[in-house]
Amino acid sequence: MKREILRLVSMLLVAALCLLPVYAAPAADALEENEMYLGDLGADGVDSTDARVILQVSAGLREVAAEQANLLDIDRQGGVTATDARWALQIAAGIRGARIYNTVTGEIRDVEIARPATAQEVAAAINNATAAAVNGKAGYTWARESRVTEPIDLGDNTSAINNIIQRIDPNASIDSVVGGFIGVGDYGTTVGKGQDAASAIGYHGENYRLKATALRAEDLQNLQADGNTYIFTLADARSPQKNGSTALSRLTDDILTQEEIAAALQEQLGSLSFLISVTNLDIVYSNIRVTAVVENGVLQELHYSFNADVRELKMSIATGTGAMATSASYTDFVY
Repeated sequence: MKREILRLVSMLLVAALCLLPVYAAPAADALEENEMYLGDLGADGVDSTDARVILQVSAGLREVAAEQANLLDIDRQGGVTATDARWALQIAAGIRGARIYNTVTGEIRDVEIARPATAQEVAAAINNATAAAVNGKAGYTWARESRVTEPIDLGDNTSAINNIIQRIDPNASIDSVVGGFIGVGDYGTTVGKGQDAASAIGYHGENYRLKATALRAEDLQNLQADGNTYIFTLADARSPQKNGSTALSRLTDDILTQEEIAAALQEQLGSLSFLISVTNLDIVYSNIRVTAVVENGVLQELHYSFNADVRELKMSIATGTGAMATSASYTDFVY
């Protein structure tokens, strides 16, 4: 039964590939004597037709001679697999360099592709890579650190609010309620491949999971490109919403909103929630720095950090201020 299911899935993938346009990657390097492009059966450059053939062979739906099978083993892992089909599509799309095989010596040389250089190219590369990781449910290691840089200050009302909170939980305080909500401390987990990232992360996982970014060229300030590593800053954001209206919200959902803080307080206070309401949140995110590592169109690492200055957290019985510094990372991807 399992073999039949795998066979059906492979047939569906082949059918999907048949809907793709046939295109070939532009020749990245001239072939020398006795050389061929790995994955290229038609001697016209690796294209989506080659990818379909490779997938059919890997699924057992098509037979090829041993010499051709050797040519279709692009990753050189000793057999024709769906990975080779994916490599062929990436080569055809120009996001992975071709591999050139010498039929006499057996040597292989990789052709490097032109890396993204302009802000528009880098933004597109990061957006495509994060979308592929999210949509493909890649596994990764998530880590986040947050530190209070200016303690929460509610003025003369601090004691009164703590008394209300401690009627529910004697060990709690405004510091622990707000600090716990905004994720002060060190956190991290491993998200398994195919696992729901928000569930794996747990509390506020929907905020902390990797997001399919929607960065724009103008978002990438002070851009530095070093090989496959891109470092840039984002513009400050004041009380951003999670709707992609700011550069920060086009990168991550790791931001606080008035509605979230209000909900957290209501959950903590329970039946006494009517005593405190949140009427305004003015928070400025600054010093936003991002590092992304994208190799051949595949996300390898993503890091970001920012300072958050709560200039006004206005509640029905008090107004508070505070500040924190946060950094987070996504590494060790499994595709």
